[in-house]
Amino acid sequence: ITNNLNSAKTIDTDHVWNGGTANLDLSGEDFLIGEWDGGHPRATHQEFDDGEGGTRVTRRDDGDLHYHSAHVAGTLIAEGQIPAAKGMAHQANLDSYDWDDDLAEMALAAANDDLTLSNHSYGKTRGWKWRSEHARWFWYGDVDVSTTEDYKFGFYSELSQDWDEFAYNSPQYLAVKSA
Repeated sequence: ITNNLNSAKTIDTDHVWNGGTANLDLSGEDFLIGEWDGGHPRATHQEFDDGEGGTRVTRRDDGDLHYHSAHVAGTLIAEGQIPAAKGMAHQANLDSYDWDDDLAEMALAAANDDLTLSNHSYGKTRGWKWRSEHARWFWYGDVDVSTTEDYKFGFYSELSQDWDEFAYNSPQYLAVKSA
C-alpha cells in the first residue's frame, strides 16, 4: 500500500512542495540523497524516472534488490506517477548503497560527492521480536542480565560512538537513522 502522500500531509511536507501554502516550491530537484539499506531499489521503477529515459537512482556498490530499499527509496524520491506514492523529495536523485561498510562509505561520499543527507532505516534487534517463520517470539537480550528487559535499549555502544564521531567530523551532513 502506498501511504507517502498521506504521510506528507501528516507532517506538512505538502505545504513546502510546488503550489504548497508555504510558497517554497520545494521538490528536491538538483538534490542528492544517499540511502543505505539491506540492498537496492529497482532503479527502473516508474517512480524513479528522470524524464529523459533514465533513472534518478544510482547504485553505488554491489548488492541485491531489496523490497525494503525500494519502499524507503519511494518514500524519499518517488515522482508521484501514482499520486499516493509521491515521495517527500519527489524530484531528488538517490545514491543507493547496501548497509555493509555504511560509515566508511558515508565518509567518502560526504568528502568526494558533496553528499549532505542520507537515510538509514535499519538498526539492531533488541528485546523481544516476533519471528513469523517460527510463529513465536524470540528473546534477543542477554538472559544472564534479564529475561524481560534488554539492557541494550539506549545503550551507548562502540557503534553509537562511531556514528557520533562521524556526525562530529561532518557537521554539514545529516544522517537520518532508525532508532
